[in-house]
Amino acid sequence: MVEIPPEIWLYITQFLPKEELYRLIPVNRLFFEVGMNKKWEFVRLSNTVVDRNEPSAIQVLKRLSDPFVASKLKTLYIDVDHLDPPSPNAPAEQVLMSSSDPTFDEIISGIVEAAPHFRNIQYVDLHCYRIPPSWCKPETRFQPMWSPIAQNLKTLGLGGDLGTYRVLIDSLPPTLPQLDNLHVLIMNNLSTWDDSQLASDVPALITHVIPFINRTGPRLKTLSIYYSWTNVDLSALFKNLHRLPLLRRLALGFHFNQSLTDPSELCRFFERCSDTISYLKLYIHADDVVGATNASAEPLTQWLLDLFTADNQCFINLQTLIISFHAGHTSRTLRPRQILHCAELTQVLNAAANCRQLKTLFISIDRLDWEVFDMLASKLPRIRKLFITANTLAIVSGALGPDSGLVTQSAAASALMECWVCNYLQWQLHVFNLWEGGGGRVEVYNMSAIV
Repeated sequence: MVEIPPEIWLYITQFLPKEELYRLIPVNRLFFEVGMNKKWEFVRLSNTVVDRNEPSAIQVLKRLSDPFVASKLKTLYIDVDHLDPPSPNAPAEQVLMSSSDPTFDEIISGIVEAAPHFRNIQYVDLHCYRIPPSWCKPETRFQPMWSPIAQNLKTLGLGGDLGTYRVLIDSLPPTLPQLDNLHVLIMNNLSTWDDSQLASDVPALITHVIPFINRTGPRLKTLSIYYSWTNVDLSALFKNLHRLPLLRRLALGFHFNQSLTDPSELCRFFERCSDTISYLKLYIHADDVVGATNASAEPLTQWLLDLFTADNQCFINLQTLIISFHAGHTSRTLRPRQILHCAELTQVLNAAANCRQLKTLFISIDRLDWEVFDMLASKLPRIRKLFITANTLAIVSGALGPDSGLVTQSAAASALMECWVCNYLQWQLHVFNLWEGGGGRVEVYNMSAIV
């Protein structure tokens, strides 16, 4: 029998499904190490989403109390909520299931107990929806968790209402020397919908969130800031954020009309950081309340056009731009489900043409015909990756729509290849993905090499 070198086995294990790899753990030392590394590199601890077919959070924490197992952990996702006990009138099944779920206190206490062994964690994502009201000085409950993690932590994600942010940030050590990726998710306080209580949390944006981002900012390469279920005005946030000299990737999600009362502050933040940003993702909600008019999304449209056309020196190194809209009650400016008409697409492409380093584009349109291809090829000749979702693939049949018969992949690909050879040989497109609204899909790689 020929003995295969360990390096070859290591290469082979990269292609094995994780379930197969786990079954090979008892075979020998190599499979044991590789299998355990894979099995324990990511752990999710939650009492909000409980899978009865998987080990409970408490069982996982018991395994992590073993220093060998804990040493394999690289990514820790914590998703906890303080849940009130079910009412006395609740069904017996609900009471039984609730009693078996781990509590907020049990999960955090278990993490703190196992934390001294978390020497190799590089990514922590901590979402806290409601902190137990009985906790006195709750930040002290989290502090022991961070001490072993802080030195090697490269990516940190935080999620919660602003009151929770006050606690989480106060619990963090003064410095996180390796941190270069920060993800911030701001939510409403789920414990109360009282406006006065929500208003009392808002100062934490100034006193805690902004200073924390500025403190870690000189090292950050990735920053994402999203809101969920909240109308907190983010204008003050962008006004007070310093220049982030190493920032490469920026992702923002917010409600344009309610969470950004002064868009100029965001523009000035872009100006401070735009010379280094190569990846920009904007997930923007326009006004979609009942009774909203078409004009409600016009400020957003104009702001986006101004952002990419008014100053050609802004985003001079941008390579990837992703803009997603949510506008449920607009028809002239934006369509529901983020679909653009031809005139709107023309505006977007005119603006994108000014981004000379743009290499990747994701876009949704109502109809894909050869005129659209002509426009894309002429305005974005340097684009390398193109992802399109279209209601109608007129490159195959002008009559097809999302509720009609599906476009077959072979028909669309054949038409695309035939026209490509005839008309688009100078276009340097490398990767092309096309989805038809009814479910058909065309996926072509290395387009520029098909001839």
